[in-house]
Amino acid sequence: MADKEIEISEAQGWGLFTVGLIVVILAVTWTLWNMISFKKMKAYITISVWLGWFCCFGIILLLPLDVTMTLYSQCKKESMKDLSKVCHKPWIQMDDKTLLVLWRIVYWTAYILCWTAYPFLQSFAYAGDFSFGEKCKAAVKENMKYWMIVMCVFVPFVIYLFVIRGVGFKELLAAGMMAASAFGLLLFVIFIGHGMVEIPKRLWRLSNRDFTLKKIEFELVSQREFCDKVRRDLDNSLRTVKAHDLKMQSNDPMRPFLDRIIRKCPVELYQQCKALGSVDRPDLNRLVDLNAKVIQGKDDVVRETSLYERLLSKAFKIEDIRKSRSNTIEKAVRWSFEPRRTHKYAKQVDTIEWIWVNFLESPFLKLLSLFCIVLSAVLLWTEVFFTIPSPDLSVFSRVLNDEQRYYTQWLYTAAPIIYIVFCTYWSLLNVRIFRLYRLLPEQHTDANSIIFGTMYLCRLTAPIAYNYLLTSRVENTVYFQLMGPNEFFQTYNRYFPILLVLVVIFNVFNLYTWCVHKACCFKTLHKYAFDETVSEELITKGSEILAVEREVKERLNHSGSTSLDIEEGIRLNTSEPAALSPVASPEVTGILREPLRFPDFKKIFGGKKWGRKNEDKVGLLREDDDDRL
Repeated sequence: MADKEIEISEAQGWGLFTVGLIVVILAVTWTLWNMISFKKMKAYITISVWLGWFCCFGIILLLPLDVTMTLYSQCKKESMKDLSKVCHKPWIQMDDKTLLVLWRIVYWTAYILCWTAYPFLQSFAYAGDFSFGEKCKAAVKENMKYWMIVMCVFVPFVIYLFVIRGVGFKELLAAGMMAASAFGLLLFVIFIGHGMVEIPKRLWRLSNRDFTLKKIEFELVSQREFCDKVRRDLDNSLRTVKAHDLKMQSNDPMRPFLDRIIRKCPVELYQQCKALGSVDRPDLNRLVDLNAKVIQGKDDVVRETSLYERLLSKAFKIEDIRKSRSNTIEKAVRWSFEPRRTHKYAKQVDTIEWIWVNFLESPFLKLLSLFCIVLSAVLLWTEVFFTIPSPDLSVFSRVLNDEQRYYTQWLYTAAPIIYIVFCTYWSLLNVRIFRLYRLLPEQHTDANSIIFGTMYLCRLTAPIAYNYLLTSRVENTVYFQLMGPNEFFQTYNRYFPILLVLVVIFNVFNLYTWCVHKACCFKTLHKYAFDETVSEELITKGSEILAVEREVKERLNHSGSTSLDIEEGIRLNTSEPAALSPVASPEVTGILREPLRFPDFKKIFGGKKWGRKNEDKVGLLREDDDDRL
């Protein structure tokens, strides 16, 4: 009775597929909503990014469907020879032609977006030109440099294929797919090797709050330095804009373009900044460059400031939890900057929360880390030994071949795919490329970062699908029909295990930190490499910053103020905390007198009214950016 297959109708099977599709749509929408603001982000960026994410996560539905349909077809062929063999009918039946169409839609949509649309959108989003046509020209011009390099490399190869080898369009298309696959598979090796090691390590470290707090204190110092830099850069741009604003006449031909730059300036910061002493009359090219600096500067400040605020919030919560451990009478965590619960079951909820954070959360994180270690070990074993033809050492293959029931086949297919996708995408979404690209929660991700992340997610979609099908040893799938035979894949199969083992070893022994500490070319990065023994001085400095920030925030919270006074917080023009800094001179104006944080992004970047005599300028500063499609 236990081995009896659960039978459902075809309509019910498609109903389950529809539910899965809706879950993927909701998951993609919620994830993007958490990272970007749908209202502030341009519509064409939001739509294109959503489409790319949907294609990336769509493989979680397509791969199990492809595998189960292939196994069912193989079982039917074997049952013709062995009449005793029983083949369970899949819940969702789809013919190969329909499945091939779906794979082509996912593959070519991701391919075109990541190699053409997203690079263009990255350049377009930060182009300083003032019209749609000029922005397109600037984006094309910038991408032409990249494509010229690509053409110089690949045009001789294409000529060779056409003239010497006499290949046709299909073979040339296969060559393009091979080139994209080669780059994607290399990225896949790096990201999955990093993810399967760092995810368990990260969970284990999170279970140790003392270590986590020290690391946050260390990061606060460097993060404040980056905040200082981007705030100064934005201040310089705003001062230049204000100087041109005061000097340029209303009938100047360049005045409309300058007004459009003013619209993009943060309202309060622009009002408070001090104009540069003297500037020459700008031409259109200089205004284009200035416009691009203002756009980029705003995103940089929001990104770095939100990172700083997140570090403070995490540190404050850890300190509150440590203080609450001795609160055995009240049995509640009193968060410093969150209102107390007042509903009917507030006391019970507070008690459960106190027990969880003080006694259960750390053991749970350790158990979850151990569970991920087991999953990573199984994944690494399978990835390393799947190339051995006999005996079959692939865990994925043995599980699928031993199980004939459809729902367990689907489960055993989806589970490893989800973990592979999680390891790979987690590594990509947490990568920092010279602080230019960073995906942040709470809708603080800028356009450049979200496009960059989506572009590389799309480049990893095909390699993830290909790798799983190899490790599971399911042949003759529809996906393999799409990709076709390729000599590169055979070479990749031989060297992939070696590359993956090297990446894993590099991450297990944390050779990144060793390179930063020892390698000559990374000496300047030494102070940004966290080490609990080496970084004691910076940890102490970060602890002082944290203490001052807590004092400032508590004072503001007690007074009922919603924003920091300009004399409070950390000064950007000094390395000392607020409590240790002298009071700024009343004559000093501009962004450097502001606190390190933006207390209210909506107020600063939105349409909050503020007093000014010139009503026309008020209107310019309050209007939304009109550079929309």
